Amino acid sequence: MASINKFPSGWQYRISYKDRRTGKYATKSKNGFKTKAECEVAAARVNALLLKNKSINHHIVFMDYFKNWFDLFHNGQQSIEHDKEVKLSIKFAQEFFGETKILDLDRNKMQEFVNWIADGGEIGTAQKTKRSKATVIKRWRYVRQCLQDAYHDGIIHTDITYNIKLKGVDHKKKESEKFLSEKDARAVMRVLNNRVSNPSRSYSRYMMIIGLGTGMRISEVLALGWSAIDFEKQTIDIAFTYDYKETKEFKPTKNKKMRTVSVGKEVLKRLKEYKEKGGWKDNEYLFLKQSKEDENKYEMLVTYNKINKYVKKTCELAGIEETITFHGLRHTYASICLYKRFHIHWIAKQLGHESVSTTEETYAHVIKELNDEENEFAQEVFDSIMTDK
Repeated sequence: MASINKFPSGWQYRISYKDRRTGKYATKSKNGFKTKAECEVAAARVNALLLKNKSINHHIVFMDYFKNWFDLFHNGQQSIEHDKEVKLSIKFAQEFFGETKILDLDRNKMQEFVNWIADGGEIGTAQKTKRSKATVIKRWRYVRQCLQDAYHDGIIHTDITYNIKLKGVDHKKKESEKFLSEKDARAVMRVLNNRVSNPSRSYSRYMMIIGLGTGMRISEVLALGWSAIDFEKQTIDIAFTYDYKETKEFKPTKNKKMRTVSVGKEVLKRLKEYKEKGGWKDNEYLFLKQSKEDENKYEMLVTYNKINKYVKKTCELAGIEETITFHGLRHTYASICLYKRFHIHWIAKQLGHESVSTTEETYAHVIKELNDEENEFAQEVFDSIMTDK
């Protein structure tokens, strides 16, 4: 039986049912619906699952559900690289879970799975070696997303991915830890400002300025067209990416959503310079040209390898010993935003992350450092209050 109630956050349903596995009564609820009708429809759907499919759910093999989830929501809908990552997670999960039923999974099993990956759980005949935390996060990410969808669909009745502890060894710095400090970022910009050459040939220079000033991915920068830039509102609309690795075609963004990012006037000032002096104002895209062989295709004005060489050279000229790649500019942007105490929801939106949890996972090293500072500050504040006379 479902009860429908209205709260300040929206309409909520709450369903009471008897769990056949435990024999105990439990509840399932969800809120945030805009209308009562929408809430009632959702409640009826979940209630039907609970009443009709409960016995069927006992027979669902988790790996069958996981593979079907991939085919429905991911396969061929994003980049080839993305699909490879999900398939690798499926391969790890298959090795560990085998024919385990989805309702036989619990948080303990999830923690065992994560620990197994970190401790070098073997795939086939691969040699057992401990894995980095970055690898553990990648393999766990899609298992977690799949199980959270199963929870929201009523297939499982609790979020068994909650508060799973991720571990792993640090063989080397993660990509997200390879970023410039604010001081180094300023040094890089001084080099870029003085490293002026013919704007019609300085593609990498202007791409670096965009990357550092917006946090955009290289694939997003490559797909950037003049029509997406609003010089008055100081924004850039990001609707597509350019697959420079495989197909050399336009693709949806990583989360398949268009977003609008905020851009500073200094970045826009340099883009105007590139547009007017570089002779690209009549070109549809900033860093792509129409293919001579196929007018429906576009080619990069400069190769990805040359872009990274330019980034490395710029860092060296700025006196930075540990250089970064172009993607490191994105991590630099995000890290500076975090250190400056920008709201994490704003940062996630600016970066185009699917959720705030992605931002928290990617920049856990920065957030931990900030939390340690907040702990010290909180102790000082309340120690002062306690000793007040």
